[in-house]
Formats: sequence, C-alpha cells, structure tokens
Amino acid sequence: CPLIKQLEINELPEINAELFLRSLLIQIRNRSKFQNLRLICIQLPTADDTMILKLKQMIQVENLLVDFKIKRIEEKIFVEWK
Repeated sequence: CPLIKQLEINELPEINAELFLRSLLIQIRNRSKFQNLRLICIQLPTADDTMILKLKQMIQVENLLVDFKIKRIEEKIFVEWK
C-alpha cells in the first residue's frame, strides 16, 4: 500500500539480521508501492550495539539508503530515512 509510512516487525526468532534487513531494503527500494515507507522497526531479542554498527555499515557500503538513522531501544531496531 503506497500510504504505509512505517513497518513494525515483532519477535523475529534467531535470524540473520543483516540478510533480513538487506533483503527488506532492496525490496522496498525496488517497489514503488513502498515509496512512502520511512521507518522500519524490527524486534530482535539478540539486538545489541555491535549489531547496530554492523547494520549501519552494511547499509552504507551497499548504498541501500542514503539519508538514514539507525538506533536500538532495548531489543528493537529502528531504521528511519528521508
């Protein structure tokens, strides 16, 4: 739906966070129906500061997003972009 501005994904069990986020961002970038999406929130029990740094680096190196912020609050990872 083109009106969706945020996506929240709860309780993902043991997954490869980098692979999951990479796949999700590629799909969002390649589909016009997600053109208004600006925030992803993923709840991962394994989320920590090291994971945030790895995800940030992956997004930058692979140019998945340009103007973005990534942060963690407890076990939730927030990725927001303009």
